Amino acid sequence: MALQLSPAQLHSFHNSNGRFNLWHGPVRSGKSYVSTLRWIEYIARNDPPGPLFVFGRTLSAVKRNIVTPMFELLGDAMRYTNQTIQLWGRTIHCIGASDAKAEGVIRGSTSAGSYYDETTLLPRDFFSMSLSRMSLRGAKGFATTNPDSPAHWLKKDFMDRADELGWKMFSWSLDEATFLDPEFLAALKREHIGLFYRRFIKGEWVMAEGVIYDGFDPSIHVITKLPYASPDYYIIGVDYGTGNPTVFLLMGVKNMPNGKPVVCCEREYYYDSVAKMRQKTDAEYAEDLLAFVADIKGARFPGDQQSSPTVMGIYVDPSAASFKVACSRLGLPVRDADNSVLDGIRFQATMLANGQYTIHRRCTHTIEEYGSFVWDYKKQLLGIDAPIKAHDHTKDAERYNLYSHFGGKRLVYSADSLRM
Repeated sequence: MALQLSPAQLHSFHNSNGRFNLWHGPVRSGKSYVSTLRWIEYIARNDPPGPLFVFGRTLSAVKRNIVTPMFELLGDAMRYTNQTIQLWGRTIHCIGASDAKAEGVIRGSTSAGSYYDETTLLPRDFFSMSLSRMSLRGAKGFATTNPDSPAHWLKKDFMDRADELGWKMFSWSLDEATFLDPEFLAALKREHIGLFYRRFIKGEWVMAEGVIYDGFDPSIHVITKLPYASPDYYIIGVDYGTGNPTVFLLMGVKNMPNGKPVVCCEREYYYDSVAKMRQKTDAEYAEDLLAFVADIKGARFPGDQQSSPTVMGIYVDPSAASFKVACSRLGLPVRDADNSVLDGIRFQATMLANGQYTIHRRCTHTIEEYGSFVWDYKKQLLGIDAPIKAHDHTKDAERYNLYSHFGGKRLVYSADSLRM
């Protein structure tokens, strides 16, 4: 069912008539919805006629964020096959631009208009090439993005020159998103802290500076007593190192009566080969992981005929190929972790803000690294959000566990949705 547009959305719909039209600002503010409606209207006008494009970071993101919402609005009037939308006699090509090589996909093409999803995630060269392809008279671009660093190329090279370039830009506060349920809006604000609050709730283009998890509070997040008598199941995150420390983190998960999972980091394994002056082999680390699991009282793997809590997943950095082979030889059911760094950091920060994730005080390295896990200022000057690659081993293992297992879902779950 269509939403009733807010005054801010209506204004953007009727005034997005520049060569390029950009919606930016807080999450869940309705910018994607109204920009999609405007894109559909532009397609229907058929002025100018010609091929159209939809761009996103990946093709799966394009299908999820653009193709599916369009289909929900248009139904059988639209067809999607072979990465192409057919609508009202027009052809719309869907392209994922994961790296600079994608520039070659559109080189030589001519466009009557384009829609851009999550624009800050696109390669700069690809974006510039796509603008040059909109060469038909009257061709227009429509785009959405969440705020990023003020040094990001989109902000510095284009948004700050909007008047000069003839761009139209639209942004409004979450409080102007009148269609949002007040309880949901309040929860959304609570779920974001620090940098993520300023960018995704207030809609500010600000630099990432200092400690990454600035909402971490030892008086709240470090506990001496587990938040449950027994977890429903366990998950294990592994950050594998050769010259760097190797970390295993055991987390218990309990589904609470309110439908929210409570997660606690119960135990850690931390081996620093430099401090110990001895590097272990893949086989030795795999043996250590097997012993780490065996030390969990009553723990089992799926399929074992016991009633004790299950180890539902062991999430390992996908690049640790040889270590994963050694684990498989011992029957350890390891999985590739989702290594989406920024999404994972944001997700973990949200769980901390919600009070859904805590760390037992015995996990000393995990606790200590919260104070030394910081943003890379030099990369920020280039418009890139990235942590400094030091003192991050437990942080990687935490992120592998939390983001890989819960998959970036909303943090209010049914019990069944947590099962793998």
